[in-house]
Amino acid sequence: MIVLHGLEGNAERAYMRGMCQALNHRDWDVVCYNFQGCSGESNLLARAYHSGETDDLETVIQHVTHQRPDHDLALIDFSLGGNIVRFLFFLTFLDQAS
Repeated sequence: MIVLHGLEGNAERAYMRGMCQALNHRDWDVVCYNFQGCSGESNLLARAYHSGETDDLETVIQHVTHQRPDHDLALIDFSLGGNIVRFLFFLTFLDQAS
């Protein structure tokens, strides 16, 4: 399970911690994903984050599916996270259609 925060949020927000705790209590392995510039650490990349950027999330998805190939993958998103997930799946659909 990958959980994505909302606009101006991060993995430390109460709603994120509560969701991850609830999922852990139900035996889900959980990754709380921070968008670039939202974790409180400096962005060391040459590019800044923007709401259409999906490369980082794709990398996290690939890592999780590689680490746990026998597990189902699900994403829970709030606000901005939902827009990113929707956009990522739209791009994936376009790639598969061409």
